[in-house]
Amino acid sequence: MFPTLRQVMEDLERAGDLRRIDAPVDPNQELAALLSLTESGPATVATRVVGSPFPVVANLVNSRDRLARSVGLNTGALTDALIGAVARPVPPVPAPGPAPVQTVVCEPRLDRLPVPRFFELETGPYITGGVTLVRDAVNGQRNLSFARYKVLSATRAMLGVSPNHHLGQMARRAQAVGQDLPVAVAIGVHPAIMLAACLYLGFGEDELECAGALMGGPVETVPGVSVDVAV
Repeated sequence: MFPTLRQVMEDLERAGDLRRIDAPVDPNQELAALLSLTESGPATVATRVVGSPFPVVANLVNSRDRLARSVGLNTGALTDALIGAVARPVPPVPAPGPAPVQTVVCEPRLDRLPVPRFFELETGPYITGGVTLVRDAVNGQRNLSFARYKVLSATRAMLGVSPNHHLGQMARRAQAVGQDLPVAVAIGVHPAIMLAACLYLGFGEDELECAGALMGGPVETVPGVSVDVAV
């Protein structure tokens, strides 16, 4: 098990399974084309994305072997590990002291992020790989999932919510009691957390607890800087 995303990347690079693209890459369709060409591997890091100071890491878990390896398993053990994670969840714990993820605080401008426009007929760029964390307005339960965020401006995005998904149910519950739904989006998390966010659990069951089981220990959380959600 590699406890951080950076260590997962370092392991892939040592194995020759990670490629760094140092030439400039335009986030407007060119980045999507690059990732499509490498969809079968290796994992890819675009270090110079036009218009953004941040790199893009992608295709880290686009094979069962790479996904299993990221959580310290062989491919044949992955299904049983997922079943076990659902059956024996491990609750997260508060991180002791300041978290490294919060040591650098940037101005919250979406236009500084390397958000790709994937297809010619899409009307704008979309954040698709961020894990959405929400806290239910009625009982405080947490939910993790994936959703698409269309960037509208430097400070606004439109969230696509499927009405039948737990995120949609929590949005309606918040509206019913006259509250906003606190939402955080975590980009660049450990593959175990991304995998757990894909699980279809019962309403109120916490995917982050399944991530802890996959990682062999509780996920550490900290309070959100600008929203009342543990991240």
